[in-house]
Amino acid sequence: MQPGQNSGMIIPDFAYDDGRVTYLSFSPVTKFPGAVLFIDGREQIVNSTVEQQGNYKVLVIQQVSPSFVLRYGNAIIGIVNKGFGRVKVHDGNTVLLPVERMEKKE
Repeated sequence: MQPGQNSGMIIPDFAYDDGRVTYLSFSPVTKFPGAVLFIDGREQIVNSTVEQQGNYKVLVIQQVSPSFVLRYGNAIIGIVNKGFGRVKVHDGNTVLLPVERMEKKE
């Protein structure tokens, strides 16, 4: 894959995942790209939302992957997750160890 011209304008300021969700953050001076997966030679759209954290817009991708492709017009870059698979998550709604609910007796 060849990077397009002016692709530096879509490089995230930081990126991380929690074992279930991927977060890509962009400052106000960068363009806000769309994210896709590159599977079997074709691009597939990912489920994502956008959150505002201070001055940063955060692209919240509802999965983790070894890589993503970011696009904005002709600009294109690949994001590689070198830590993919290192974080082991448990079944359920949290990345923490199982949580037990306890009722408080009055």
